[in-house]
Amino acid sequence: MQNFKYFVASSIRKDDYQPPDWPIVADNYEKDVENSKNFFESFIKRTIKLGIYPCNLDEEKILKKTLEFSYAQVIQESNEKVKDSHLLTVLVSKLVSQTFELIAKSRAKYEFQVEKEVLKPFTALSEVQCIDLMKKRKNLVRACYEFHSAEEKRDSTAQSIRQIARNNLEKKIFPPRDEDPKINARVADYIGQEFSQLQQYATSDSLNKLYQALENVEMAENEMLRMRDDTLSDLFEFKATENDNAEILLNNLILHRQFLQDSLSIVDAKIPEVQKLISDRRVKLAYSCELVQHLKENKLSISYVLNFCISFLDDPEALKETRALNIMQAELRLAQSCGNIAVASAMKQYLRELPIPLLSCTTHPDTQSLWSTAAKRFARLLLYRSISRRDSDSSVAHFF
Repeated sequence: MQNFKYFVASSIRKDDYQPPDWPIVADNYEKDVENSKNFFESFIKRTIKLGIYPCNLDEEKILKKTLEFSYAQVIQESNEKVKDSHLLTVLVSKLVSQTFELIAKSRAKYEFQVEKEVLKPFTALSEVQCIDLMKKRKNLVRACYEFHSAEEKRDSTAQSIRQIARNNLEKKIFPPRDEDPKINARVADYIGQEFSQLQQYATSDSLNKLYQALENVEMAENEMLRMRDDTLSDLFEFKATENDNAEILLNNLILHRQFLQDSLSIVDAKIPEVQKLISDRRVKLAYSCELVQHLKENKLSISYVLNFCISFLDDPEALKETRALNIMQAELRLAQSCGNIAVASAMKQYLRELPIPLLSCTTHPDTQSLWSTAAKRFARLLLYRSISRRDSDSSVAHFF
């Protein structure tokens, strides 16, 4: 019997059994409930399926599933393969690994908040609120169906009484019955003036059936109206909270922005530390950088370099000294004064006749006269060439 009732209820068309005074806007709200349920349900299922946000996990478990944590683990495992822990790459990789671990913790916190403040509210909306509303609407349709069925049974019972009474009237039959003022009053109220003519010809059993049918109609109507008001109240309440549901998605963006800001702060704090480590461990080789970069790193001016080169070339005693030194010792002398990279670069520019950046500096008061003197004594540079023949790989020989 229960399965039969379910079959009847499931085959009822909603449009055929609308409750009285049902507003049109309620149908629109009902569609909104169904669409919202479909959205929330799809959002949650696809999010979990794609693994965007792990569900039902604490922060520690979420942390181990993040991409940043896995990347940090890869770096640490790679470092374990290196025997020399003082290798610059290893030192830098440790800082990078620490950075990704911090980002992973930030992501775990973010994903935990998303589950708590986005996924769980959406789950409650789709699996509780929307489902309850849709069930109430179906129950209301069934209540309308039962009300109309009770009305049809009442009408058929009343029609049966009329038919029996008319038959008895034609045959002048007065059936015995027990008088019940309550039943007579209720039936008379429904049948009207016709009841006074048919009352004495109707059977007690038929009158009792009509009375019961009238009671059933009243009960079904009261239940239908109660469910109608309850469903309407919930529909309007759901529509009123639509902004709250939309703000859940907005909160998702806010949480994501906070995660990105935290990650950026972590990276910004680590980058200078990594840069300093690389700079401090940089191996400076001759001619490994341009003059401008070298001067900037060592806080030197180009006029100082030029003046040193000119003074060195203009000093006969220095030239005599270089005769007794090999080329590497000469380079050490230059390096102790201002750096062989700077001297070499300045001499390159001088020999290539690119005096614009050199002549633009006026730090030394006798720059022009020294420049002229140095140009006249260019022949002295040949001495460097003769010295460099002993070592073909020397840096000074490379200039020529």
